[in-house]
Amino acid sequence: MEKIIYLQFFASRVEAEARINDIPVAKSHLGEQKTAGIPVRQYINEGINRIELRAQPNGQALSDSAELELRLAVFQEGEPLKFHAGREFARLRPVLNPLTPVPFSVFADASVDKGSGGNWAWAQAPVLDMARFRGALDNYVSRLAQLFAARDWQGLAQETKSRMTEDATAYAGVPLEARLADLRQLFTLGKDEQWRPLPVDPQKMIYRIAAGGRLVELLGADGLPALRTWCADILRPYKTPGYCQFPALVGVLKDRFAVLR
Repeated sequence: MEKIIYLQFFASRVEAEARINDIPVAKSHLGEQKTAGIPVRQYINEGINRIELRAQPNGQALSDSAELELRLAVFQEGEPLKFHAGREFARLRPVLNPLTPVPFSVFADASVDKGSGGNWAWAQAPVLDMARFRGALDNYVSRLAQLFAARDWQGLAQETKSRMTEDATAYAGVPLEARLADLRQLFTLGKDEQWRPLPVDPQKMIYRIAAGGRLVELLGADGLPALRTWCADILRPYKTPGYCQFPALVGVLKDRFAVLR
């Protein structure tokens, strides 16, 4: 039976972000309670891996009832994703109260089982010199935005080919063909009148550094993925009919930009 490494995230009454090897994989908002179990083999390197929590970026004081926990563990396929189950590699559970200095971050390093990691494109990408490549990155993001607005799933599939191929390698149960079918469905279902892509201006975007400077996360000014459609409530975007988003972390692959995560 296959073993799968998960990052387990729990947050209540705290705005927080979970990262593994400096790649953001889960977020929570201040007014919600969130529990997530994210398979993360595609983010795992051989050797030491770092998990991290970043909280209260706005500096707002925490309440007495705030809770936050992050855990890296391996589970047998089909095993319930409970915080006391599986085999644990690392755990973070900071003590939170109104006197906790904010914003804050905590991290833990862990060794995983030999053979669990991979030779991922994001880990091999060069560190980006933003001063040098900003113009080229702006042009690339404009192209991605055009593909998204046109619902050109084939063009986006080409730009994410490395990511989808690596994900299919990490999880053999979902082959590349199935992932391509899911992408096609994402952009071809729904009514045309519900497709309301937001305008993208690279000059006003947030390019947030990740993976030790090897990737940039494409965010709008509100901190949500830049490539997305209109929604009535940014805290609950999926309540808007037809809502679609395309999270993307961009890096360099073979001397050109690509969506690597």
